Amino acid sequence: MSMPSKWEIAQFWEQGRNRDEFAPHLSLVEPCCFACGWFSECWEEKTPRARWRRARLERAHIVPRSLGGPDTADNLLLLCRPCHEDSPDWADPRQMARWIATRAERPSKEVETSRHGLPLPVRHQSSGMPLPLSPRSRTRKSE
Repeated sequence: MSMPSKWEIAQFWEQGRNRDEFAPHLSLVEPCCFACGWFSECWEEKTPRARWRRARLERAHIVPRSLGGPDTADNLLLLCRPCHEDSPDWADPRQMARWIATRAERPSKEVETSRHGLPLPVRHQSSGMPLPLSPRSRTRKSE
């Protein structure tokens, strides 16, 4: 069985009975980190499915494979890199739900970085032009 796509995972949790525990920030229209709600303005695509496919979110196991967790939508969340790196490895899914409940929200205008820590360009929604970085806050200037 292959790993579910980001879109399939988002659809599962949108309709799932434990959505409020594991994906409190989920909206099918705007891809976001299930734990902190962060989203990137550069994910602008024509359809929600295309936005989820392009989203810089990582598949994270609720119960890791090393602890017997499967690669199924009901055991996968979509997290931003900082949340995925900080997420604990639990054999009990309720522990992951408690961790998500205590996770602070991350501002959506935060600069998205590459694997090498370099800022990725965030583009204006209408014009598609890159937004300048604010030198003090490492966030994009709002218009």
